[in-house]
Amino acid sequence: KTIHPFEGAGQRIASPKMLGKMESDLYWANFMGKWTGWTPVQVITLQLVGTMVGAVIGIVIFHKLLFVLALMAFGWIMPQSNVNGIAQRTRRQFTSQLIEYLQLVSATMASNVSMETAFVRTSVADSLPGKWVRGVIQMAQGRSIPDQIMDEAERSRLPELISLAEQIGQMKKGASQQQLLDELTKQLVDNYVATTEMRVSAVGTSTLVPIVLLYFIPFVVV
Repeated sequence: KTIHPFEGAGQRIASPKMLGKMESDLYWANFMGKWTGWTPVQVITLQLVGTMVGAVIGIVIFHKLLFVLALMAFGWIMPQSNVNGIAQRTRRQFTSQLIEYLQLVSATMASNVSMETAFVRTSVADSLPGKWVRGVIQMAQGRSIPDQIMDEAERSRLPELISLAEQIGQMKKGASQQQLLDELTKQLVDNYVATTEMRVSAVGTSTLVPIVLLYFIPFVVV
């Protein structure tokens, strides 16, 4: 990547909060086959390079401070907005399908099979959760699949998967598997409905700023 010379600067400006959010977004972008091979520091470095390129273009071509600032903001926002947009769409789709997937797991376990066997059997499901579990099984390599799910849920930073990991932990301690899965499914349904209602009533800010910038740039040039 041509941004390698600037990675030191990207590392210095990257706060722990920025790195954590970018790591979570990259996890889900990578899950969909996007931005593979990129690290959080590299994406933040790309944002920095985009800012510098925007500044140069603004100064050399347009000679207007407002236009320079607009292009700098555009260069900073676009890489993060692209990664975040992919991650957000994937999280929403994953969460909406997770409810049905857990119901399938619960129904499979009701036929007196172990939790591990239930996850293996349901991993063939044509859904994002099914795809995620297939990846977990591949990573397990002989290790307990529920244990691997718990670890991978933490890496995903998805609250719904973290809740699943917590429930699996309770099951491993002897709690009723069927009851806990049913309770988790109900909780996910309630959370999904509430989140959907909030999303409908709010305007997504991840693409709002780029749209505003693109709208006002022609007026700045004139």
